Amino acid sequence: MTLKTILNVGTLHLRYKKINRTLKWLVYMNLFLLGCSFLILLIPKPSNLYVFFIDISSSMTFPMSMGGVQTKIECAKESVTRFIDNLGPEDHFMLATFGPGNCGGQGLNWIQSHPSQCGGDILIEITNDKDLFYNEIAEVVADVPSTHLSEAVYKVFSYLEASLSGYPQISNLKVFIVGDGQDHCSAIEEGSNVVTLPWSFYDRMSVNVIVPRVSLEDPQKAAFNLNTLADDGNGEYIDVENAERFYRHLVRISSQSPRDVIIFHLMIVLVVSLVFFVMLRA
Repeated sequence: MTLKTILNVGTLHLRYKKINRTLKWLVYMNLFLLGCSFLILLIPKPSNLYVFFIDISSSMTFPMSMGGVQTKIECAKESVTRFIDNLGPEDHFMLATFGPGNCGGQGLNWIQSHPSQCGGDILIEITNDKDLFYNEIAEVVADVPSTHLSEAVYKVFSYLEASLSGYPQISNLKVFIVGDGQDHCSAIEEGSNVVTLPWSFYDRMSVNVIVPRVSLEDPQKAAFNLNTLADDGNGEYIDVENAERFYRHLVRISSQSPRDVIIFHLMIVLVVSLVFFVMLRA
């Protein structure tokens, strides 16, 4: 046996030992990741409260697209109903509408000093009764001439301020404002609006605005109003083109809990390490 052959054999042996150590390390890492994932899955899934505000102004009767058949209000009702249908028994929800109001454009100060006169209707208080939700949302129609959003938000948030203490299991509050127009209360300013008032639940809340095509009345002003609420409410502003996109955004936003994000990243690392394991074994 020549010296070159001996060196080649030695090199192969060292490579084999190195690959073998790497494979063992990958096996231990995969077992560790699986154990972590299992322990996280044992943690009870947090209970969420989903609050839906539906715009019932007449512009919501416009079609979703030029020449389209489905109206914006129909799109909203279909998508929200489908979303509620897929929630678990641990989740709760509310339904409110906004349209007519009484502030006459006098702004946030008027709203805070006249809480009993605020417009907007709470159709369903905190519940997990899906049949009740289906019945109520089926009756929602868009037939009013104005959009007093801030009044409705103040009314609902005041209700939540008084009621959430009775639901200690609710850890996340996700608000969805579904509308297409500007706030006629003249109460939305960047950094100072109904969302930024000192609500006790602010830190566990996200305010998300889903727009089924913005209003033709004043699209720039409407977009600014709704974007501001989303930004100040730690949420997102989203334009949607159809009911399927609408539903997908609801699902995506609702799944963004810390528990789910951790599990998702653990699964990515696990899959990557398994790929390396197979490559080294080949």
